[in-house]
Amino acid sequence: MVLGDTRIRVKGFSTDNAKIALMKGKLALETALPEGPETVEAKLTDGTFTLPAISARQAYDVIVAAGDPGAVADVDPAPLRITKVAVGTAEFRTDRGELTLPAWLFTAVETTQPLAVPMLAESAFWRRDVPNYGGGGASIAADGVTLTVHMMKTPEPCPGMPTERFEAEVAESATAVTVGMRLVESSPAAAPGRQGECVNDLVHRTQPYTIRLAQPLGNRVLVGSDGAAAVNQG
Repeated sequence: MVLGDTRIRVKGFSTDNAKIALMKGKLALETALPEGPETVEAKLTDGTFTLPAISARQAYDVIVAAGDPGAVADVDPAPLRITKVAVGTAEFRTDRGELTLPAWLFTAVETTQPLAVPMLAESAFWRRDVPNYGGGGASIAADGVTLTVHMMKTPEPCPGMPTERFEAEVAESATAVTVGMRLVESSPAAAPGRQGECVNDLVHRTQPYTIRLAQPLGNRVLVGSDGAAAVNQG
């Protein structure tokens, strides 16, 4: 499942101050964060699934991290006051259409509706910001089920950025095998600094990932999670 543009659903603001504060990630938490379940049931287009859940603290951190302190540099808004946090549901735009998902709901003084963050853990979603199939090719071993693919190499973190580790993830059907990447670990920033203090040389680096298929690949098409066909080198 691929989320739309963001993991945060925002319906509207009653003041410009609130909009700018959210853009900057400037929040004031004025209530306790409740306990939540370890798993939640999500009704998707192909059935109902029990999936791992994130905590209220993790959801709150998602909202803060989405902000850019450098946005609207000439304005210093008052923090967006969060006065209530609760478990609920909200509609989110996904590659499977609008879906109602379990969500953490953050009531703010100056928003028309609570901010909503899906309770589903990161592993439930394809990451839109991660290149799926990097064009490095793929090979299948003689056993027909051991697949090696070349995809994005985890980059060295920039100052102020967390250290992240990704793994290859596979989904299989009778006609296709889809390979993508998912975040499996995120650690605090290894070096202090502000996000953006890093030179991007725009070089796309790949590394091999080995995946064990449930069934032999056979004549099924191998594609990235963006739908691009892979080049079979084996």
